[in-house]
Amino acid sequence: MKVLNSLLALHEVTKCSTQKSGRNGLAKRLFVRTYEINRIGRDYDDINRKDVGTEMILKAYLARKVYINEKNLRNKFFFFEEDYTSEMKFTDGLWKIFCIEVFGSVLPELPVPTTYDGLEKLFRNDALYLDFSLHKTVKESVIHNQIKGSNHFQSIKDFDLYCSLPGIPGWTAQQHGAMLADGRVEAPQRLLQCAISMFKLEYEGCPEPYQYFWKERANAAMNKALVILQKTYITKFRNATMYDKPVLPDKFEPVKTFVWNKKRA
Repeated sequence: MKVLNSLLALHEVTKCSTQKSGRNGLAKRLFVRTYEINRIGRDYDDINRKDVGTEMILKAYLARKVYINEKNLRNKFFFFEEDYTSEMKFTDGLWKIFCIEVFGSVLPELPVPTTYDGLEKLFRNDALYLDFSLHKTVKESVIHNQIKGSNHFQSIKDFDLYCSLPGIPGWTAQQHGAMLADGRVEAPQRLLQCAISMFKLEYEGCPEPYQYFWKERANAAMNKALVILQKTYITKFRNATMYDKPVLPDKFEPVKTFVWNKKRA
């Protein structure tokens, strides 16, 4: 339970004055139901949940970047200054834990949306962003690297390793085949890993088929991942809203959409 212990430690050192300690307090800050954290490592059912997955951390980070910021923008008096600072430190800590678990080191944050307005613009044009092809991007770059004799990567498998993607012989190739077979889309976390890595490739000066290739494709991969996560965002915002109520309701009503109210107090 290494990751869970890291999250609990982060929660304790950044805890606000009104928040509970332990797993229940952590679950509320991750915008998940408390049972999702309480069942880890306790063999409550047949599924052996040994630790918190990086996917849960990433989804909580993305939702918090928007929700905490919007909450502060809508009512400047909602947070005590020290509590708002603590919430921001917790969000930053989630990113650091995610990066260390996936890449082994802390990397710069992605330019993800931090407002409802930013998210709405993405979701309104979802068809445009879903058209991005990771497989095509990697093929173009591999061919260009082979022509230029670059040492960065000479195959799709090399790119997968660079992005810390799973799978043998290669995640990108396997996913492309599966997409052609049954129409599935890539896992959002893997797309975001590729986006992070493509920004890193730009920084390292990896050869590009054309100027700003890596930056353009990194943003495209990131936007596609965020569009795929639309339902996740909505569920996270629902959970966060319920946890902000003075009295927690016995049942969380299912949600199918989110009212993108741009008016702020």
